Amino acid sequence: MKSATNSNNQGEIDFRFLFSQIRVKWPILLICIFITTIIGWYHLKTANITYEGKVSLFLEDRTMKNPLDVQSLIGIQKGNIASSIDNEQELLKSTEMIKNAIKNTDWRVSFFQIKKMTTVDLYNNAPFIVNFDSTSIFPVDAFFNIEIISNKEFKIKCDQSASLFSYLNNEYWTDKSGEISKTKINFDKTYNFGDTISNANFKFVIGNKSISKDDEGRKFKFKFNNLDNLAKNYSKSISIKPSSENSSVLIIKFIEANPIRLKNIINSLAQEYIKFDLKRKNEVAIKTIQFIDSELSSIKLDLSSSESNLESYKINNRFLDLGKESENVFSSFYNIDGQKSNLEILKKYYLNIKKAIETNMDASDIALPSNAGSDDPILLTLLNNYITLTNEKINLKATAKDKNPVMIQINSQILQARKNILDLVINKLDNINLTLDYFNKKEASINSKITILPTNQRSLIGFERTFNLQNQLFIFLLQRRAEAQITAATNVSDSFIIDPCKDNSITEIKEDMSKTYTISTMIGLIAALLIIFGPSFILDHFSSEKEIENASPFPVIGFIPHSTENSNNIITDNPRSMVSEALRKLRTNINYISQGDNNFILLLASDMPQSGKTFTTLNLAHTYAISDKKTLVISADMRKNEILNFNIENIPIFGLSDYLSKSATLDEIIAHSENDNLFVIHSGTLPPNPAELLESNRCKELFAILKTQFEIVIIDTPAISLFADTSILMDYSDINIFIVRIKQSNKSLVKSIFKDWQAKSAKKPAVIINDIVNDNSTNKQGYYYYGYGYDQKKTTYITRLLYRIGIRKFS
Repeated sequence: MKSATNSNNQGEIDFRFLFSQIRVKWPILLICIFITTIIGWYHLKTANITYEGKVSLFLEDRTMKNPLDVQSLIGIQKGNIASSIDNEQELLKSTEMIKNAIKNTDWRVSFFQIKKMTTVDLYNNAPFIVNFDSTSIFPVDAFFNIEIISNKEFKIKCDQSASLFSYLNNEYWTDKSGEISKTKINFDKTYNFGDTISNANFKFVIGNKSISKDDEGRKFKFKFNNLDNLAKNYSKSISIKPSSENSSVLIIKFIEANPIRLKNIINSLAQEYIKFDLKRKNEVAIKTIQFIDSELSSIKLDLSSSESNLESYKINNRFLDLGKESENVFSSFYNIDGQKSNLEILKKYYLNIKKAIETNMDASDIALPSNAGSDDPILLTLLNNYITLTNEKINLKATAKDKNPVMIQINSQILQARKNILDLVINKLDNINLTLDYFNKKEASINSKITILPTNQRSLIGFERTFNLQNQLFIFLLQRRAEAQITAATNVSDSFIIDPCKDNSITEIKEDMSKTYTISTMIGLIAALLIIFGPSFILDHFSSEKEIENASPFPVIGFIPHSTENSNNIITDNPRSMVSEALRKLRTNINYISQGDNNFILLLASDMPQSGKTFTTLNLAHTYAISDKKTLVISADMRKNEILNFNIENIPIFGLSDYLSKSATLDEIIAHSENDNLFVIHSGTLPPNPAELLESNRCKELFAILKTQFEIVIIDTPAISLFADTSILMDYSDINIFIVRIKQSNKSLVKSIFKDWQAKSAKKPAVIINDIVNDNSTNKQGYYYYGYGYDQKKTTYITRLLYRIGIRKFS
């Protein structure tokens, strides 16, 4: 009999118990590790060879401005001044950048050779070629299997459904409803090289490239690729990081199955980035030229008209020169008009910025202040910040979604930057308008002087004033346009390749054998532990008697092994079995906790049906009866009309419910079994109120009478989880025993019942563990029938191994 476990240790992990479970079921551990090791070996044998190459790419630190920069000397500012290394890394890994790099390679068809355990990538090295019209549609990502018969014949096989893809538009082919079109491919036929292979949606020709006698019987396969899918797959194999902390040199690494394709793609990726970087720098100059050209087109017409008018007026009026007074007036007009023209250009520029900000125009479409004649450092800083933020957003879009926290933060910063620019531009426009009003007033003052001049001189001043104003604007814009053209012509990329990927720098990546076997062993160990301990955690059932002992605050007084007998009456039908011996030991332990009381009422309870409570009741009653104890068994589950199997010839028609409802006498409900010392009271007729009957005074009097007439009274109760009957019957019992069945009883429920019994101070509580199949468990409890006993049989090693694994059961 086991004493109750200390409650302080219930939450601790019993490593000895865990080790004992693993030791008992070591074959499971061995089998799992063996299987995963075989899987690891197979992975090493079948793993495709991969290669790694790298490119060193230098990025100029754009936060540092070269004082001798040609563009700085002529007043042209770069659009993307501050670009972080992190953003450039994301840009390099973007799908669009990788797609542009792939386009420079032979990407449309992939070829493979099928060997016994591996598949080899044959980029630009297949013995045959696939000719097709790139303007047509083709099934992408479907494998066509080729078997070479001779240098003239081959067999092609494919049985797949594939999506149709247009290489001309670089997109999936769709039907009228907008759904991606699919085609069923069913080829299994022999062709000659050069024959056209087709179905209703596509056609292609397989040609003999370099097939030799050695290729006969070899198997190959090929597939048509989707550019978008290729780019997404390659992006996972590309890693980019600085060569060192705070370095502007990026190391681009790429892992691929074919070294030739690897070199082509990674070098192309670096070149595409450099092209993009140069294009990004030229965008500012190009937008500036477009802005100036739009202004020049209108000014040129006005200038030509004013020049013609001035010349015609001079010829018609035979003017050679203005008088001194007229010249002074003209000079004043000229100075004012020059300043007004500059202000008008600035006003147009600020209005363009205002329109661009209000309409959320692309930041790259905005010319910077220096290109429009403004030297405002605040506006320049705000615009540069705005352009930087928009560039960062464009770069992030390739990898981040709109709800990404980083994207949300950048959007918020862009909104604030636009607001700051708009506020400043509105303020600038207000100042320009005030200045223009001032100059208009000065013009009005000068006009008063013009009125006193002769009519011809006044007219000439007007013509010359108009001409000089248009001419000044035209010359100014031509100068700015020339500066922008010089900028575009002299621009070079800030980035360049330091070390390109070469054949001798590509390394083969070999599978780490020790790492693979270590991972395989760990997976096997985890799988074995899940098999051993998983069911008890998942199903919340007790998996061993040790778990029950740790969970129980009450002494464990019995261990009943698993029984394979067809009979429920083990004591009578097989008295020399392990189960019979366990029940006899249980009887001894019950007598011990009864503390010498020869007359007692014993209650047997369980959490759920099928816990073995009735089985234990029947056999325990027989053990007391054959030990010359007058024993009575009461079937107290009045919710079902159950007849206990005690080989009773004349089963009474009345039972417990009939007596408690005063429908029968005590003598009418007690049945006699074939054993003179064993008596039974069945549950009786199904009553509408079983709980109320058990709480009645008649029930209390009944148990008082039965205790005087019988030495042992055993109560078989209904499941505690379903009804309150057991709690009521515990008031009449002297000993309360709870039966827990391994792999059947629910842990949480049983622990809850134990707490309830503790709270109610149940009389002499104890626990029986039922359905034990672990041979070590029975042996450690002192049962001599394992390995030595009445029914000892000779067993082989294989049989004992099957016992340990649990495939064979003890009987």
